[in-house]
Amino acid sequence: MHIDIDEKAHLNSIIHRMDIRAKIISILAAALIISSCRTIPAALISAAFTFLLTLLSGIDLAYYLRKIYYPLIFIIPLFIFLPFSSGGEVLLPVWIFNIYKEGILLSLLISIKLISIIILINIMISTATFRDTAAALRTLKIHDKMLNIILFTYRYFFVFFEALRKMKIALTLRGSGKRSTVKSLGTSANLAGSIIVRSYEQTERIYEAMLLRGYSGRIVSSKIFIIRGADIFLALIIIIIPLAVLFADINGLLG
Repeated sequence: MHIDIDEKAHLNSIIHRMDIRAKIISILAAALIISSCRTIPAALISAAFTFLLTLLSGIDLAYYLRKIYYPLIFIIPLFIFLPFSSGGEVLLPVWIFNIYKEGILLSLLISIKLISIIILINIMISTATFRDTAAALRTLKIHDKMLNIILFTYRYFFVFFEALRKMKIALTLRGSGKRSTVKSLGTSANLAGSIIVRSYEQTERIYEAMLLRGYSGRIVSSKIFIIRGADIFLALIIIIIPLAVLFADINGLLG
């Protein structure tokens, strides 16, 4: 199956119609504010606000939830180590270890905030073509080299992922299984090496093709940005609601 990173960019929701620059600033600000929440109630309210934005974006929530699968793998160690090492009130003794209430709560807090932030970033990326988003970042004075790194990394990650998927299918059709043997480890190593070599060769071909088309270190875009009063109003709403939640959280109004 071909992966299209702009598959949801051409819908016509209120978030899609929002000026991309206002969207970038407001969503990144909201993500930063949500990351500062101190309690689970504040994080849950922020998550509910994030889910509301998914409805406004006109994209099925399941689409965003599929995007958080792999990032959540990296927080599994939180649930392995924090409950045993945080200290505080002992919730359950397990052999020579203790499971601490504070560790479980902290793990949940970090997880909720991480899910909310990942969904927010995906809303920002999915509701505009990546090329237009890159052009908007340039108008926000992001350096061209940094912008090119972001653009190419994001775009060609999916290209190489697709190549890896096809190679794994080919190996499966040739009888390669998932057994944890020395032979299977060697096959996996060969697969990784082949992907690296192919990626390098494809990178050279892409760069040469771009030079032939006049590439000089900057990706030119004809996108014209026009910010409206409605865009500013929506951007303020996206920032103010998480800010109000954080203010209530800091002042102990959420329990």
